[in-house]
Amino acid sequence: MGEFLANKISNIVERLGSDKFATVVIDAASNCNLAHQKIQTITDDLLEILLSEHSKAITNQEVANLIANEEFF
Repeated sequence: MGEFLANKISNIVERLGSDKFATVVIDAASNCNLAHQKIQTITDDLLEILLSEHSKAITNQEVANLIANEEFF
């Protein structure tokens, strides 16, 4: 699962351009930690922040909605 998450996140960053990202926010689940390690080796120019899964900074659904709305970018 961590490999899957890493691939999906990397594909999104590559598709939209790393210049549009300051952070990638994920929770502290073990799959997300593995994804974080893999992404960090791929995208060194991104600042990645791990938040606890209870953090309410922005939800996964809100991120998905922003990504789906390509006019935002």
